Amino acid sequence: MLCMWLIVIVLLAFIELSTVSLVCVWFILSAVLAMIVSIFVKLVWVQIAVFVLLGLAFMPFTKRIVKVIADNNDEDKVSVGKTDNGKESDASLVKNNDKDKKKAKHKKGSK
Repeated sequence: MLCMWLIVIVLLAFIELSTVSLVCVWFILSAVLAMIVSIFVKLVWVQIAVFVLLGLAFMPFTKRIVKVIADNNDEDKVSVGKTDNGKESDASLVKNNDKDKKKAKHKKGSK
């Protein structure tokens, strides 16, 4: 059964590398734990139950991690200028807004 769990781990790792869903990560971890359980428990249904239940138990962490990653990416916006559809990007809007504020302050000071 160790070989079966090793194959499951490799397949899930391949799927995770080919997608960005972060779902397979938790099932990879649960497969590792099921592989450890298989050393002590020879009943296949117990191993599969450990795999499925732990995988489902770990899944809520995905939402939290994705939120943290998304929040970090929002803070690190570096694109400036227009997007593919011709609209200005968020970063360029912030930059243009800063320029407008500086112009307004300069005009007030010159009066």
